[in-house]
Amino acid sequence: MSKKIVIKKYPNRKLYNTDTASYISYKDIVEMIKAGHSVMVVDNRTKQDITRFTLTQILFQKEREFLKSLPESTLETAIKQETGLISNSLTQFGSGSAGGNADTGSAAAAGAGSGSVVNN
Repeated sequence: MSKKIVIKKYPNRKLYNTDTASYISYKDIVEMIKAGHSVMVVDNRTKQDITRFTLTQILFQKEREFLKSLPESTLETAIKQETGLISNSLTQFGSGSAGGNADTGSAAAAGAGSGSVVNN
């Protein structure tokens, strides 16, 4: 059963899971999502919903780890394209073809599931 878990983010960058009344890491957020839960991240000071920003941070960190392993020529090719690796990957995912083909976009899609997550 999926439930929405509210996470408070404090100015010191600490994340607090209101469901378990404990501090967590970005990796814990990834695990919650993989377990089928939905998360909502709220800036504790401003009370703004920063979920999209937080999830984007996690994705970019995962991409950064993947991109470290690519040759410079592949990165240059990605820069020359109208859209980048992440844009290609997300566009393919949104159109229902997350598997993609052998282009650089599907390389990003394949790498998006590997690598480490943002550390506290």
